[in-house]
Amino acid sequence: MGKYNNLRMLACAAVAALCHHSALAQQASAPAASGGGTLEEIVVTAQKRSENQQVVPVSVTAISPTALANARILNAMDLAGQVPNLFIMAGASMNGSTSTPWMTLRGIEANNTGTVQTDSGIGIYVDGVYVARASGQVFDLADVQQIEVLRGPQGTLFGRDSVGGAINFITKDPTGAFGATEDLSFGNLNEIRNKTTVNFDEFAGFRLSLTYLHSQDDGYIKNLDAGHYVDPSQLTFGAVKPGLSQRDLGAHDADGFMAALRYDPPNIEGLSFKAKFDYTGEYETPPGIQVLALGAPAIYYYPPPYGFGAAPNPPAGPGPLHSRGTIVVSTTPQDAVSNSQAIQVYLATYGGSLTTTYDLADNIQLKDIVAYRRLQQDFSSQLDGGNALVDAHGTDFTPFASLGQVNQHQLSNEFDLTYKSDWVDLTAGQLYFYEQYHYPDGYPVLSLAPHGVLPAFYAPGVPTNTIGDGNAVSTAEYGQFTVHLLDSLDLVGGIRYTRDDKESRYPLASFENAEFIHQRVDWLGGVNYRPSDNILLYGKGSSGYISGGSYNGKNFGPEAMTQFEAGEKADLLGKQLRVNTALFWSDYRHYQTFDFNPLDCNGNPAGCIVNAGAERIWGAESEITYVPTDRLILSANFGYTRYSLDPNQNPSAIPENHAPKLQFGVSGDYNFEEINGMTPSARLEVNYIGLIDWGPTAPGAFAPGVHLLDSYKTPEQVILNARVSLGDIPMGPVMGKVSLWGKNITNTQYFSEILPGSVIGFVDGNVSPPATYGVDLSFKWEPASAPAEAPAAYAPPPVQAPMAAPRSYLVFFDFNKSDLTPQAVTIVNQAAANAGPAKVTQLTVTGHTDTVGSDAYNMRLSRRRAESVAAQLEKDGIAPSEITIVAKGKRDLLVPTADGVKEPQNRRVQIVYDGGANS
Repeated sequence: MGKYNNLRMLACAAVAALCHHSALAQQASAPAASGGGTLEEIVVTAQKRSENQQVVPVSVTAISPTALANARILNAMDLAGQVPNLFIMAGASMNGSTSTPWMTLRGIEANNTGTVQTDSGIGIYVDGVYVARASGQVFDLADVQQIEVLRGPQGTLFGRDSVGGAINFITKDPTGAFGATEDLSFGNLNEIRNKTTVNFDEFAGFRLSLTYLHSQDDGYIKNLDAGHYVDPSQLTFGAVKPGLSQRDLGAHDADGFMAALRYDPPNIEGLSFKAKFDYTGEYETPPGIQVLALGAPAIYYYPPPYGFGAAPNPPAGPGPLHSRGTIVVSTTPQDAVSNSQAIQVYLATYGGSLTTTYDLADNIQLKDIVAYRRLQQDFSSQLDGGNALVDAHGTDFTPFASLGQVNQHQLSNEFDLTYKSDWVDLTAGQLYFYEQYHYPDGYPVLSLAPHGVLPAFYAPGVPTNTIGDGNAVSTAEYGQFTVHLLDSLDLVGGIRYTRDDKESRYPLASFENAEFIHQRVDWLGGVNYRPSDNILLYGKGSSGYISGGSYNGKNFGPEAMTQFEAGEKADLLGKQLRVNTALFWSDYRHYQTFDFNPLDCNGNPAGCIVNAGAERIWGAESEITYVPTDRLILSANFGYTRYSLDPNQNPSAIPENHAPKLQFGVSGDYNFEEINGMTPSARLEVNYIGLIDWGPTAPGAFAPGVHLLDSYKTPEQVILNARVSLGDIPMGPVMGKVSLWGKNITNTQYFSEILPGSVIGFVDGNVSPPATYGVDLSFKWEPASAPAEAPAAYAPPPVQAPMAAPRSYLVFFDFNKSDLTPQAVTIVNQAAANAGPAKVTQLTVTGHTDTVGSDAYNMRLSRRRAESVAAQLEKDGIAPSEITIVAKGKRDLLVPTADGVKEPQNRRVQIVYDGGANS
């Protein structure tokens, strides 16, 4: 009955929300209050075409370049607090690498196993290219333009089939105008970050940009057992080299490079090629792992007062164990631990893609993305917490660790066709994905390590290491349509067929090789209703799945998701208030997770992956943005998630759902009055994370005389971030910006992940980052533009008094063109020249088109026109932070016409100062 009561509550809440917004429908188009601001229109590609976020019936959060800078989002792990129902396990890395994301989205955990043999429940994409492996997914991209987070199954449309959602990093295209930017950051923990970008002038349709990035910090947990020699070469077949345990845990030192090339053939309208290449090389130290409590069998080997001090058998060690250093066992987060095997490891990942786009007709677009990526990553994970245990002769004793190397490469090609007409919109595509991996790893269990050499055998004839080789081929065909039944009513449907063929090989182990072929059909169905131009109501159901495989010789099957969602998107109060809300209910079957019970893992004490059972997950989420004035932006996001486990759940499996029930974030951004042409601003952000239950403690960890909690929890937390900036600082030919920032400024620390006794009885966890703070410096240089040719002299009419410079300018374009005519350049130069004397702090550049062609085509054309004007404004000295780009497509016509009419006055861009007063 509890499940149905919860469903009734969600249904009642949905009805209340929809009735509320229907009542506000007549207010949606009301003009903004005098002096009020206007919400930015955000364009997303959630349905494989550029659309206004508010008309897309998908729960999607788009983070713009300004928001990325203000919130200091550098990679996937910095999205904490920015997206409803997205929980980031900050600092968590049980697999021994800071580059593997640990997060949940609507209760679905990404990379919960952290292995190369499983796919992620949350897809990570770079410019639409799926990054397959969990390892190496967190790397600082050199030049990000926008991040889109899609919530819910994406089976019928978005790349690989995932059950929880997708995160797409969209990198910047070259501008085609020569210029350079330099971004420097200095912070505590010895953080240093440097990013240099150079754009080159367009030549014969080619545009090029190059970016270099360096990033480093010292981590935040100290290692009390630093300088200890560790040799994992025998254990890992020479893949991981010997080294010394490091003092600074969680430290990293990375270098990255990105090149972007765009070619628009001058004589072929609608055809474009975009080639992008990125490389990241990073030295990193595993994050610290702290022991919270000891259970069986680990407690039998630990010396008093932590354990019983028995002699380990096997192996046959001489006498009970002791520590040659400091033992750290505490349920309170510590700033120092004894991780004896925390050696420095290396990550290298790179890839390239070629995106070809062709507008076959005004309403038909073809797109093809071919891409290649490669990853090599060492890892060292000390799941026993270390604590420098030795026998009576001083020989190292390792209860449990995992070290190895991931080698993976992938090749993919995705082809899409989008079609739009008055009565139907259609997207169809085909995906080919191939990957191959080589995975040497070792896992010493209750083993001695003479002279720091980790053993290759647990006992005579029983190896502690293995090599996992494999490859996978995934193909899919998919299609999604939207039928416009009425002007305000749409019917949406979609289908996807997927075939996954996976092979797993164990050349040096007794495990049997395995091959799996999984075939699956996923679906989507929904209804959209628009009671007014600025309100969208929608309901839909969809499904998704993740294929199975083999790990440590144990086979596991696919997992599946069915989800139902009801939502609304509304721009109210004359587009000063935006409220987007969604309710969802999910049926999650056969989810994949770790199991360390040897009885479930063919006798393997190092664990395996199993299909644990089923979950029902339901919840709500909302995003609210309010712009009361043109200087202040208030934002809030709210996420609520509940779940129930199948009563037939595998009791040995680690429950997957580690999301807090409640989390929300609120922020405010304020732009102050300028100071001698400089623009000060401030941002304050507060994020709340509810209690996290890490699941029941492993049954096998309990024993007579062993005191463990039934469940370990992370209490609720409040995280405070802040930033103050001063922009548009004149420095000769360079414009500068300085920002002071702090994250977690109240220094709140907690266990961001806890493993409850599943590994040899250890309850251990990762500690979240402490307070961080620093300064960002940004410099932008562009050559001065040539003086504009003076317009022909004319005799002005006599006036009684001097007139103020206009606060709005219109720039007109030729049919289907986005390049500036000489007359247009003159007008833009005039707008830029008048901005200074008018004390302008913000310019809005809005692109428009006539009514010839599809909505999607005109939306892209209007954005290109606005970007052309913005680029000229930047050449004239206007800072990019002062320019807001809006694309209207064929909406808001200057001269009302029917569809398909070539009206010159509608092909325009409007430049407005501070909201504009007159034209």
